[in-house]
Amino acid sequence: MHLPDTITVTRRQYVTGILCALLLAVAAVLTSCGIGKATEPFRDAPVSGQNDQPAAEVFMPDGFSNMAVKCVAPGFLGASAYHGDGNRAAIALVPDPRCK
Repeated sequence: MHLPDTITVTRRQYVTGILCALLLAVAAVLTSCGIGKATEPFRDAPVSGQNDQPAAEVFMPDGFSNMAVKCVAPGFLGASAYHGDGNRAAIALVPDPRCK
């Protein structure tokens, strides 16, 4: 089998190759930058039906963690602090006689 001395690439083949490379690059960036929280909202646990009231959200200034508080059981207030779209939070249970 004899291979040609030169290979000719048409303009259409060149543009198609560039577009494929760009699409692959964009796909690689999107899958590696952690957009899971934006594409899969509400990944929290299901509500048990005992206390389906929404939590009170407390929004802090930039640089500080936001939090949500809610009576989670008779006599106990639950607090969850989170920062932006991070996947971590601090959780605390505090005795509170106002929680019935």
